[in-house]
Amino acid sequence: MSDDFRQRWRLPEEDFDKRFRKAIYRILALTGDMIKTEESKLKTLTYIAGVSMDAYRWDNSFWDIYFNAKKYLLGAKQPYELAEKIENLLGCSILDGTQK
Repeated sequence: MSDDFRQRWRLPEEDFDKRFRKAIYRILALTGDMIKTEESKLKTLTYIAGVSMDAYRWDNSFWDIYFNAKKYLLGAKQPYELAEKIENLLGCSILDGTQK
């Protein structure tokens, strides 16, 4: 018996884009779409990623700063791009212990 659900039930294979987006949404289920962070951590990420601070920043109020993880991760179109984005997240300490 096959371990793959689709093969077992003789269903057609999903295309790459659909499987890739599912993988991203599984990651977002663990991290959340918006991650509350500090400005210094967000600044480190934007420096590592080479983007402007405003690209993925979302201010909820005067005090709270959020990182738009959904926008950031959905920008990846290939597995190596997603791997680079995840590595950037791990390198800047935006994710806490449970999210890692």
